[in-house]
Amino acid sequence: GARAKNIGLSARALTDHDDLGGVVRFASAARELSFDAIIGAELTLEDDSHLILLAEDVQGYKNLCHLISHARSNCMRGSPRVSYAKLSERTQGLIALSGCPHGKIPSALALGDYAEAKKTVFQFQELFADRFYLELWNHHLHQESVIGGQLIDLARDLAVPYVVTNNVHYSTPEKRIIHDVLTCLRHEVTLANAGRRLRPNASWYLKSADEMAHLWRHYPDGIKNTLVVAQRCQFR
Repeated sequence: GARAKNIGLSARALTDHDDLGGVVRFASAARELSFDAIIGAELTLEDDSHLILLAEDVQGYKNLCHLISHARSNCMRGSPRVSYAKLSERTQGLIALSGCPHGKIPSALALGDYAEAKKTVFQFQELFADRFYLELWNHHLHQESVIGGQLIDLARDLAVPYVVTNNVHYSTPEKRIIHDVLTCLRHEVTLANAGRRLRPNASWYLKSADEMAHLWRHYPDGIKNTLVVAQRCQFR
């Protein structure tokens, strides 16, 4: 949190997978630093796709808690899933981002199915109205670059707002090795044998506002919309 404030970020969002366990510690640390803490989660839907949800207000937070609790109590242990029917009941007060490459829309684009991607955009717009954004990312991977270009085309084609994100797993590039060792311990493998369990480079660190602005200098709307989303998410 302190480093985020020092490098020019005005807000951060916590979006753990199907979990809100870290939000109290996250919010408390942010409050001490007078820093905006956006509460969210990366939900796994019934088709195994991922969707980011961020709480705009207290009703959104209640709905997010309900979705996660329902998923954990109605699915096999360790594999929480949210049905589209349940999601449709609990969208009030929530902003949705189309998710990482495991999102339904990026996955469709990766398979060359532009029609399915468009259909899914309309599906999420029906659920979230103007609270749905396409999500873009750049961790210097070729696949991300290709899909990112297609997401931009989709955004322009359908006049859908898009936002750029930065998936943070460690504070600085030098901390990557600590993250890799912890990943190996979790999977009970060695660094040499970890393979694709480890991320392919050290780009998953907390980038500064200036770094993000430079990285996305050709797509300023994606940067501007990060501030729009942050301003909309007033729940603390």
